[in-house]
Amino acid sequence: MATTATDREFTPIPADPERLENLAKRFAAETDSEAAEVTVSVSYQFEDGSSDIRQMQPAALPTLVPIAPPISLITLRPADTLSACLSIHVRQDHVLIYAEASSMSLATALVETAVSTLGLEPHSPSDERRLFASLERRLDAVQSLQEEDIRLRCFLSYRFKDADTRVANDVQRFLELQGVEVLTGSSYEPRRVEDKVHSRLSSALDFVVYLVTASGDSSWLRDEVSEARVTGIPVIPLVEEGVAFEGGLFGNVEYIPFAPGHVGDVWIAFVEALAFIRAGRRRGSHLKDELEPD
Repeated sequence: MATTATDREFTPIPADPERLENLAKRFAAETDSEAAEVTVSVSYQFEDGSSDIRQMQPAALPTLVPIAPPISLITLRPADTLSACLSIHVRQDHVLIYAEASSMSLATALVETAVSTLGLEPHSPSDERRLFASLERRLDAVQSLQEEDIRLRCFLSYRFKDADTRVANDVQRFLELQGVEVLTGSSYEPRRVEDKVHSRLSSALDFVVYLVTASGDSSWLRDEVSEARVTGIPVIPLVEEGVAFEGGLFGNVEYIPFAPGHVGDVWIAFVEALAFIRAGRRRGSHLKDELEPD
């Protein structure tokens, strides 16, 4: 799947109900779908921190006007929900348009269609806004990839020291909020640690997170990495800054650094990694469907 986006921000969408309805029709035409078959998803983010996602028919799109918070995201997909996606990301004073499609040309065409149909005008952010623009784009670009509910499972590897456990707990909580089931070796079992770890890694895993801090590592942690690499499971090393990191253990795998006490700084990179893994899962599912006989 190819993903593209406009390189500009736009002023809020004009309060014209027909524009949204026309967009649904043009989106259906460009994705070879019937207008009634287009799936519309609307995400809301409320001031109290709560959120909601609602599904609606294209004919109900005019009820969304004006497009403004608490609406945070509107997505349009064809009936198969996988071949293309058009996303309208709503901010306080501007909107962003992203598209995902089977080819870059179609993705670009969908973005141009949205801009022209909605009558969007360029928005010039302040200097302060520009400081955050790159982070917003990175987060928004992967959000559409995460719209599909693809559940992942990972093994979180770390030393059972107090400092490491605190960091690992933060990582585990973040992953679970991202819809990832996290396995660890922290629970007590009346058998050897290496046997317990081997059984975890032998289960169906999508990736392994390997936490490296100033407390160092151990031989059985290294065994986990070796076993994960042999089985082809992706490994994501989180490495505390200032710690000697043996890259050879991981081959050419890129690691994510974090400052001591600031593991939260890696969340954006983590979201991008999860989007990459989910995209691989999606491609694998499509290939399996193509190979299975009718």
